[in-house]
Amino acid sequence: MKQCNLVVYGISILAFLISPYIVFAGGSVHVKGHFRKDGTYVQPHYRSAPDSSFYNNWSTKGNFNPYTGEEGTVDSPPIKSGTGVPSQIYIPIFTGNSSSVSSSSQTNINLPSANVTPSIPENSYRSGNSWYCNSGYRRVGDKCVALNVPANAYVSGNAWYCNSGYRRVGDECRKLNVPENAYVSGNAWYCNSGYRRVGDKCVALNVPANAYVSGNAWYCNSGYRRVGDECRKLNVPENAYVSGNAWYCNSGYRRVGDKCVALNVPANAYVSGNAWYCNSGYRRVGDKCVALNVPANAYVSGNAWYCNSGYRRVSEECIKLKPGEEPKVIPSYAYRSYSYSVSGYGDDGYVYGDIDADCSRDVSGYLCLEDGKEVYFDGEWVGNGEVEGYDEDGNYYELEVSEYHGQGLMTEEITRSFSSPESGFHIDTRCRNDHMDMRMEVKVS
Repeated sequence: MKQCNLVVYGISILAFLISPYIVFAGGSVHVKGHFRKDGTYVQPHYRSAPDSSFYNNWSTKGNFNPYTGEEGTVDSPPIKSGTGVPSQIYIPIFTGNSSSVSSSSQTNINLPSANVTPSIPENSYRSGNSWYCNSGYRRVGDKCVALNVPANAYVSGNAWYCNSGYRRVGDECRKLNVPENAYVSGNAWYCNSGYRRVGDKCVALNVPANAYVSGNAWYCNSGYRRVGDECRKLNVPENAYVSGNAWYCNSGYRRVGDKCVALNVPANAYVSGNAWYCNSGYRRVGDKCVALNVPANAYVSGNAWYCNSGYRRVSEECIKLKPGEEPKVIPSYAYRSYSYSVSGYGDDGYVYGDIDADCSRDVSGYLCLEDGKEVYFDGEWVGNGEVEGYDEDGNYYELEVSEYHGQGLMTEEITRSFSSPESGFHIDTRCRNDHMDMRMEVKVS
């Protein structure tokens, strides 16, 4: 009895090590009832026989368990790698003698590899952990189905496209209905140059005299401008030239209405485009260029003068620096700017806008024309509250100040003080702004 019990015990161990189920014909196995490691008891049941294929498992989507009728729900096979499971185990076969087991009585049992690569359907290829259908096939569930390619089409990847000159209508490629005076590009048609599309036709452009065709439109020749469906010749005044569909005054002239008027260039000035500027060493005062009053130990650069090296500016003089004294650098915030609202008239009629100025004669800003166009203005003070200058196209304007933003119209001397903790000195900026003769005196202490 003792020997019998040992044999039964050995057979139980052998059965547990080999498999918890018994294989039956027909690709199914019976799984005996058993306990899991967590103590849960698994009832006896049937399942598909284990092999290397994922697609014949009852749990795979599209299959079902013939014993219970339960449908599969798993979409894709699991991918496992390197679990450390041995490829073989050795099972001793008991012969009734519990005291010894000979090596000759061992049986090698081959286990499924832990790195089994799941199979993929026909007409597909593997990439990483997924599979894809070959060109000319499309995925339908877990299969690759050949594309149904109609006539006059070609395959690209997993789809088909109509040939040039054809367009897709449902599952067909229908030939384009190309009208006269048109050409095909891809799956559409376009009118030839000189024609325009009207519905399903290409109608010739009605090109007027003195015009040329470019693509599907016409344009007036240089020296002409479009008026409705015509090209009318530009009325170009004397001392002007044509550029495209507009005219411009020659250098040395400025536009006044429909004419080009010669600039009134004073002595010691030069012409640049449609404006004049004072020569180096001179500054503009009204309509004249007045020579700069350059003190000793100073040099001229453009329309201003500066102290020589080793000197510093004090009012209208250049004072020699004391031994060891460093020239003081005036910070940029010492130069304050002011804003004015202006209005007046120019070559293009009434204008208004805002200009900016500092302690100099120069002003600049943007003006609004009567047609709503905005132009950039650059000019200078020419009188008490009066400004004149030009825009970027050379048009001339005379403006008057209507409002000073901040302190009212400045006509008297004001003093502003600034401290510079970084450089350790104090600045007094004295600016006389009477819009006629603007001066700035900077004192550094």
